[in-house]
Amino acid sequence: MKSIIYISTKVHNFSGDDLDILVAQCAAYNEANGITGCLVYNGMNFMQLIEGDDAAIDSCMARILKDTRHSGIVTIRGKTIDVRECPAWGMTGRHVSAKPGKEERTQIAQMLKNANDDTRRLFDSFSSL
Repeated sequence: MKSIIYISTKVHNFSGDDLDILVAQCAAYNEANGITGCLVYNGMNFMQLIEGDDAAIDSCMARILKDTRHSGIVTIRGKTIDVRECPAWGMTGRHVSAKPGKEERTQIAQMLKNANDDTRRLFDSFSSL
């Protein structure tokens, strides 16, 4: 299996409702394609973890690269995995404030409770930007 974490920057206004729509779209696509993952949005940038079979992840990343809601996509980690870090979700997502408080950071930690330490640190660092 393949795991990718990337970051990107929003292109235009993006509301909490837009995030809910995006997460629902991703969840439907991911569930149909055996992909799991999570997404965090801090009001300016996205950080997403996706994981699944190599071909499914390659196809998903091709879709992500064409998505006009964001730009400046940078893969910050890509690796082969044996065990999923987000096994319970086709996709889950959180909107965090620019300076997340303890409650928001706890929500992200709970979302990533099955993730390894590196993944949790990446998302914690991102949510603190």
